[in-house]
Amino acid sequence: MEREGVAIDDLVDRYLKRYVANYVWDGMPDDMPEGYVEDRLFWQGNVSAKNVKGLGPAVMAASPTSVSLYGTPLKWLPTGIYGNVALPTLNNINKESDNPVLSVGSSPYSMIEPYIEIMRKAMNALNLNVAAMSQPVLVQAQPGVELKARMLESDLGTGKVYIPVIDSGAVPAEVLDLKATDHTVNLLGVIHDMDAEILTILNIRSTLEKASGISTAEASASDQEIMEGLDHGLRLRQQWCERINAVLGTNFSVRLADSAVIEQPDVEEGYNGSANTEPRPNQNVCTHNAQCCSHDSMVNRIQALQISMQSLDFSIREVKEGQSKMLWKLIAVIGVTSFLCGYLGIHNWLNVLFG
Repeated sequence: MEREGVAIDDLVDRYLKRYVANYVWDGMPDDMPEGYVEDRLFWQGNVSAKNVKGLGPAVMAASPTSVSLYGTPLKWLPTGIYGNVALPTLNNINKESDNPVLSVGSSPYSMIEPYIEIMRKAMNALNLNVAAMSQPVLVQAQPGVELKARMLESDLGTGKVYIPVIDSGAVPAEVLDLKATDHTVNLLGVIHDMDAEILTILNIRSTLEKASGISTAEASASDQEIMEGLDHGLRLRQQWCERINAVLGTNFSVRLADSAVIEQPDVEEGYNGSANTEPRPNQNVCTHNAQCCSHDSMVNRIQALQISMQSLDFSIREVKEGQSKMLWKLIAVIGVTSFLCGYLGIHNWLNVLFG
């Protein structure tokens, strides 16, 4: 399937569906499919509306023909028109218009396209790497073994796992060792990183954050970036609704989808719905930031350190006392030894002198 000259596969369609689900539009033309505005923005980046004779208000992708000093579209032509439309109506649709344009800048698809290509290549490489590590079976072609070879090929293809016994009368076959290096971890990492980057560009929270090993501070920063992008997009859409409603007399409106709102779990709600900032009984109040250790943990660590220092000081004193005792013992031994040696020396000298 193709859209805007681009082949739509499951990968692109996954991100398109999640992008479309960020905002909910109300008061739109009855024949307009749900999510059509966001779908057009995803591919084109610009949307507007005009009154078409025989159709009434119609929303369509816009291709700017002139822009203001600040780069905002002033006049535009419809683009991406589908379906069988009568020629007079089509001629009316295709007329240039100066109605207000909802523009998000570069189309989201053009922004994520490089990352999708990297992800697609990583997936292909992952598929080849896994296949290379599967140790294929080489079946040699010989007369009279075609049926057995096809049976073996079928069994291997359907995933039957067993140890084949090969003899001279059976199928000549051997297991090939391709000596492939396992790159699956690195390739999966590339796919995960590209997925996270794409979701951030589209202002969509990743469902893999909890398993990705990122810290709480990093997750909070990512959530804040996404919410800022969603809020900015909501302001652009609401401003366009006000301007186009004033021109067409319509009642277009937009709001952020409930599924796109990121809850802040670090604020405890009180019984009256307001933030409860008072400490609970026996609760230690810590004024450190989120990246510091908790107060209780720090106190415990200090106490343990003090105990360790006391034990170390006691050990040092024991060593010193032991060394002092050993020194006195050594002096006593040396003194006794010197006395005995001196006594024995004098005794021998007297024996020699007096016979």
